[in-house]
Order: sequence, then structure tokens, then C-alpha cells
Amino acid sequence: MRRLWVFLICIMLLFSLSITAAGAEYASQVNVYATVSPDESCQVTLTVTLHIEQNDGSLRFPVPLEATGVTLNGSRVWTTKTDQAQLIDLSSALRNMVGDFTVTVNFSLPDVIHTSAAETPELQLPMLSGFAYPISQLDFSVTLPGEIAAKPAFSSGYHQANIEKDLVSTVTGASITGRSSAELKDHETLTMTLAVEETMFPNAPLVFYESDADDIAMGICAAVALLYWLLFLRCKPVRRRLSTTAPEGVSAGQLEAVMTLGRAELSLMVFSWAQLGYIQIDARRKDRVMLYKRMDMGNERTAFEQRCFRNLFGKRNSVDTTGLHYANQSKAVRKLTANLQPLVHPRSGNPKVFRALSALIALFGGVSFGISMSQGAALQGFWIFVTATAGLFAGWFMQETVRELLLRKGAQTALGLSVSVLWILLSLAAGQPGVGVIVMLSQWLAGLMTFFGGRRTPAGRQDLAQIFGLRRYLKTVSREELRRICESDPEYFFTMAPFALALGVDKSFARRFKTERLPDCPYITTGSSKTLTAPEWSAVLRGTLSAMDRRTRMRPLERLLELLALLKK
Repeated sequence: MRRLWVFLICIMLLFSLSITAAGAEYASQVNVYATVSPDESCQVTLTVTLHIEQNDGSLRFPVPLEATGVTLNGSRVWTTKTDQAQLIDLSSALRNMVGDFTVTVNFSLPDVIHTSAAETPELQLPMLSGFAYPISQLDFSVTLPGEIAAKPAFSSGYHQANIEKDLVSTVTGASITGRSSAELKDHETLTMTLAVEETMFPNAPLVFYESDADDIAMGICAAVALLYWLLFLRCKPVRRRLSTTAPEGVSAGQLEAVMTLGRAELSLMVFSWAQLGYIQIDARRKDRVMLYKRMDMGNERTAFEQRCFRNLFGKRNSVDTTGLHYANQSKAVRKLTANLQPLVHPRSGNPKVFRALSALIALFGGVSFGISMSQGAALQGFWIFVTATAGLFAGWFMQETVRELLLRKGAQTALGLSVSVLWILLSLAAGQPGVGVIVMLSQWLAGLMTFFGGRRTPAGRQDLAQIFGLRRYLKTVSREELRRICESDPEYFFTMAPFALALGVDKSFARRFKTERLPDCPYITTGSSKTLTAPEWSAVLRGTLSAMDRRTRMRPLERLLELLALLKK
């Protein structure tokens, strides 16, 4: 009786095992067809026959992590990435049905040929990427663009190089065919390697292997830039000194030059000259602003202003600001030295050198992006050059962002911020957001460190403190103080308006007057009989200034169109 019970239990165990095996999912057949192209890319087609007993819609098939253009049965599919592979959801093809099904997976591998400095080129082709279920039979066929002279080698996740005892392969001309002689385990990976001739791949792109060279170059540029700033540009912080006037002899158009040791602005100088009585501005036509000379400028103004005034008018009594002459003079004024030598320490360095060194950080950041985004792509060197150049210009624009922000120039600041956003988007596309953020912050810091233009003399620091004090005063002057000033000087708003425009606080200054109606501006003719409030006059002055500079802003585009027309001829 005891033997009978043992016999029955054994029969039941065998029966249960057979039911489990029959109900398990597995791949009865996997066919791999791979074609390697002369550009080192590879097109792969997988035909997978699946046996499904219980389909809960969670079946996933893995393809290599670097695969692109993945399709399932000819249709593009989304994949889920893991650390080892991309997973294709087969539920759309199987539709919760059970039985035997065949699916076809296609994808591309952008770069299957790998070469190091001391080795010959080697084909590395992943055939299996870790399917969750066993594979009863594997067949493969690999075609190369030339005659194969070496013998392929195989390695797997379970058996390492010992997998070759379970594989049979044959080399015929430019093809390798083979099959498995035993069932492959679940989650098995399989890679074929083969030594190849470099002449097989005449269309191979120039490959830049990942290294720390670009990061090292960014660090070196940052260190050299910082050392240059410490040695030649370092300047103590400037404390604001409350002031109700600009530094003596400094017009509104020269405020930016004094603040940043940079360029002067002709249109703002014209506003100051008009306020002083040298010029009358005719803004009756919105599309055309005319300047009429009322008297010559004498030695009461600086030699720089006298030179700019003579160059602008010459023997003319009027100047059309929409004309080419005014645009050229605006450009010329920006190139002139506004007598800033007393403001700069004799041993001060050139801020442009520091900015250029800092911009190189962004250039090498662009190189890093280009390597990541174009690995294995055609014309790889060209695209890396493009991203590096983009990085150089983006770095310079991002430095300008801080400069224009501190100068309260809204349009230019918006442009710089837009470039910063595009740079971050580029870093995300390259998969290196950390590098993008570091480069952006370094460029903003470089813009801040060079805003004051270099190492200043005590006189330069004093003028800078006075300008910052004036800007603060125009923003915060009390209503009571303005009332007292306007009682003795009804045109006070128009006297200070050019300086408020230059400092970017004209709107804030105008709001201090609230809704009080002001007299007509003594130096701008608008042709309107309506009395305006200070905010309304602020809008008129800002619009007039924009109209005067319209041709100057368009001049670079005009030069480009002229060049294109010349090339067309």
C-alpha cells in the first residue's frame, strides 16, 4: 500500500510539472538578420515566434539600448529605457490573445564598429538583449560590406565565452550564418564580435571618443580667466553715494560709458544737447525725427562732445535721424574713446580678454554637446564645429545679459535670456543639463565681473558711486521734494529726463509726478496741443529715442542685404 501511494504522488508531480511547462511563455524561434553598412551603421531585423499561454498585456521585448528607429510589424513604437536595454510593449500586436504569434522588430544601430588607438577595428553586434523568457531556437545571418577573413567570437550573459559550444556558425564570403544547438535561457544576452578590415568602411564618420578632454579644457579656461581677473581687473565694490546730479561734464549719452568704461550713445547725447539748448528736436512725424542746430558748441563742453557735435552737423543746420549719415555717426560714436583714461587704473587689463577666456568655457561646452549628439552621425566633425561655434556666441550673449540687465535695457535683456533658455534646451537634447547650467552660470558671472570695465582709479570709483546714487534718487525721490523743486524749476522733469532714460529709470521717475499735467517740453516739438502727464511724456521721449535709433538698428541688416545683392551680381 505504501508503494502505491509513493507511485501516485510521483505521477501527480510529473503531471504538475508538465502542466507548468505547457503553460509557460517562451520564444520557439528567433531569427536575426543584420546588415552592416560602409558607414559603420547596422540595420537589424528580428523575427520572433512567441508561445503565449496567459497574456496579461505586460509582455515586453528588449532591443539594444543604442537602437534607433525601432518599429514593430512595420509601425513605429515607443520604447521604455532601462539601464541595459529598450523595452518594446508587445500588447498592441498580441492584443491579449494566447497561442503562437510571430512579430517582426526592426531597428538601426548607429555605430557597431569600435576602434581604439592600439587595436584593429572590431564589429560588436548585440543579437539578444535579455528577453525575459527562454528561446528554443536562434538563427542568425550577418552581412558585411566586404570579404570576411576572421572568425567571429560570441559572448553571453550566462555563459560568457563558453556560449560558443552551443552555437554553430559558418563564414561564407561577406556573410556569417549560424544557429543555436541548445535552448537559450531566460534573460540571455548574446553579442558577436569580429575583427574587420578598415577598408570595409570608407564612409565611416569621424568619431570622437568620449573623454574628459573637453571638461579639462573648460576647467583650464575658467582658471586662466579667473587668474587674469585677479591680476588685472579686480576692483573693490563701489558703495552708492546719494546724488541729485550726474558727474560734472558727463552727458546722458556718456553715462553708460562711465559706468562700464564702454561705449557712448549718440541719441542720448543729442537729448542732453537739446536740453542744454544746442539742438531742437522735431518729432511731429513718428516715422521721421529731425534735428535742428540752434547754436554751435563751444569750449564749455568736453572735447569729446565737441568732436561728436561737429561730426554730426558739420556745415549742416539740420540732420535727419532716419538717414544714413546719422546711422553712421551713431556707429562712429560707439567706437570713439570718451576720455575715460582718468577713470581707469594704468595697470588695468582689458575686459574683453577676460570675456573671451570665459566664452571659451561655453565653446568647449558646445564641443561636449556636439560629441554627445552626433556620435556616429555623418559629418560629425562639422556638427561638432557648429555646436562649438554656437557655444562661443551663446557665451558672449549670456555675458551681455547681465550687462544689459544692470543697465535696465529690457529688449536686450530679453534677447540674452532667450539665448540662455535655448542653451539649456540644447544641453537637455545633448543629455548634459549639468554642463549647460554650469556654463550658463559661468557666463553670467563673467558678465557681472566685467560690468564695471576694469580696475578703476579713485576718481572712477567716485563717478560710478555718484551715478548709482543718481539712479537711486530718480527712482525714489519723494513727491514733496519734487513739488518744491518744480516750484522754482517747472521744467525739472525735462531737465532730468535724458539721464533717467540713460539709466533705465525713466518710467519710475515719471511715476513720482503722478497725474500732474506738465508744460510742453522745451526741446522737443511734438505738434500736439494737449497737455500731458509725466508718464505720458516719458512714453513720448522713449518713442522719440526709439525712432532716432531705428535706422541704426537696421544698418547691419542693410549691409547684409547689400552684400547679398553684390554676390548675386
